[in-house]
Amino acid sequence: MSAGIRILRLSPAGALAMASASALLITDAWFDVMTAPTTRDLVQALVMAGLVELPMAAVCIRAAWRIVGVFSQSRPYLQAAGFTVHHGRLVPPPDWQDRIAPCRDPQAPPGC
Repeated sequence: MSAGIRILRLSPAGALAMASASALLITDAWFDVMTAPTTRDLVQALVMAGLVELPMAAVCIRAAWRIVGVFSQSRPYLQAAGFTVHHGRLVPPPDWQDRIAPCRDPQAPPGC
């Protein structure tokens, strides 16, 4: 459930969860097809792989790519605002609190 929330919030952890899920789905489809002992099991594995597992893996890959794209697009704006990355964490500029304080006022103009 927490992975779903991270994905909906476009969290970087959501991208990792989606990439991992896609790899597991592809591996499971391959494993099921390769280890099917009878023709009936092989047909069932191929149908499941083609209709369920591989399409879900494609959805997971697309979602992970979308999350990465959002962060790639936001990078120039964050850098222009003065944000930096130290030890894997996004660090706001020193005067960030002063810049957003007027916007916290209930009387602030829209789009502050």
